[in-house]
Amino acid sequence: MSLIRGREFTGRDIDGGADVVVVNEALARFVFGTANPLDRRISLNPRGPMHTVIGVVNDARQTSPRDRGIGVVYLPLRTFGQVTFAVRPDAHATTDAAAIARRAESIAGDALVGRVRSVSEVLDRAIVQERVMSGIALVLALLVVAIGCVGIYALMSYEVTRRTHELGVRFALGATRRQIMAIILRDAVATAAAALLCGIPLGVAASRVLSSQLYGVTPDDPWTLAGAVLVLTVATIGAASKPARAAGRVDPLVLLRQE
Repeated sequence: MSLIRGREFTGRDIDGGADVVVVNEALARFVFGTANPLDRRISLNPRGPMHTVIGVVNDARQTSPRDRGIGVVYLPLRTFGQVTFAVRPDAHATTDAAAIARRAESIAGDALVGRVRSVSEVLDRAIVQERVMSGIALVLALLVVAIGCVGIYALMSYEVTRRTHELGVRFALGATRRQIMAIILRDAVATAAAALLCGIPLGVAASRVLSSQLYGVTPDDPWTLAGAVLVLTVATIGAASKPARAAGRVDPLVLLRQE
């Protein structure tokens, strides 16, 4: 977090027991609107004492990645009986848990220091539900893509069988094998494009319901949508490649004998 307005706590605030607090942007915006929150007084509950706002910091997630726009009041450390103390070592500092625990004890003084955990461990515990859901969603997405590939393959195979006479005539008139394959692949891509034109708007609308589970990305993120289009296009071309090769092997002489 970084200070946006005002000042941070000083030793005088802590030792003198001054009723001062620092708030985050979300709370300042909710309580004071566009007015300057510095030197304004707030209370944490209707019967509690009044505190003077001395600073404003940017919003930060407090308990889990799911925090969004939560109003937070920061008070001096000794105001609380139990706190979570986060330490960010510099690039040359040790990351050994025991060494950090000893350093934390020296900073905390007579306060009791509990278990020391890394941010990665805390984050893994906080997002375990999201990891499970994302894993299930990934499996379902792969299943849907696989079913779509099977459908495209079956559709293009039927299309090649139905248009065998037409393709043979094209060969007889001078069309090359590459041109015939391009026709089948073009039809497959056109089918996928029509599906994407319908599916992308519906997907964006449906994903807004799950927007609370998204982190660092929006339901209409252009890179995510572009990635989905690319994956489905490649899957469509891959599924249609075998029917396209089969169409390129059509023998016009066999068709003429059948006619």
